[in-house]
Formats: sequence, C-alpha cells, structure tokens
Amino acid sequence: MKVKIAKTIDMNQIPNEVRRMLDQIKNNLSYGLPEGMNRVTMYSLSSRGEEFFQAVEAIDSLRQDLAAFDESLQEVQNILTGYKEAVMPKAEEEEYDEEWLAQEEAETEKRQAYTYDADEVEDEEG
Repeated sequence: MKVKIAKTIDMNQIPNEVRRMLDQIKNNLSYGLPEGMNRVTMYSLSSRGEEFFQAVEAIDSLRQDLAAFDESLQEVQNILTGYKEAVMPKAEEEEYDEEWLAQEEAETEKRQAYTYDADEVEDEEG
C-alpha cells in the first residue's frame, strides 16, 4: 500500500530539496538497477530449469523497481512544475529571471567545487 506524505519547506529551499530527491533517485538507479538486471541475467543463464524460471520473478521485481523510479521522477517533475509556475508566472515565462539564474549558477559552482575538493581529499587519503 502506498501513501502520500506532505513536507513543508520554505519556497527558496525547493531547488535544494529537488536536488536531494534527484540524487537519491540517481543512487537508487545506479546501484539498484544494475543489481536487479544482473539477477535477471544470472537466472536466465542457468541450465537448471527451476533457477532459469526464477527469472520471471526477478523480471517482475525489476519492473516494479522501474515503476517506483518513474513515480519518484514524476513527483520531482510535479514539484518543479509548481515551483516554476510560482517563480515564473506565465506572462514572464519567456523572460529569464537573471538574478535567480545567476544565483543558481553560483550555487552549482559552489557544489561542484565542494565535490571536487572532497574527491581530492578522499583520493589523497585512500
């Protein structure tokens, strides 16, 4: 059974929350999807009938995971659509909010620099 939960955040926190959600989806896709596909492949390569037909359940599980990823992406898309309508009303949609865009680019550069610095430190230690 699936349920919806609500979370209240400041409007200016929406971009960060969307990034967090997308990062979680990306990680689930990066690690879960290959594992599920490997399981399907392993079963399908088996010469034992019982194990070979376990591919049916593995495929079903993989498809359910893909559906969950799609639902998560739909949720992010809905959030972004509402956010865009709030910060860029239809009349202004064609005009870019230069201040907002500059702020987002600066934040992205900060995150990339932080990630780059963290990777360097990690590489030096490891």
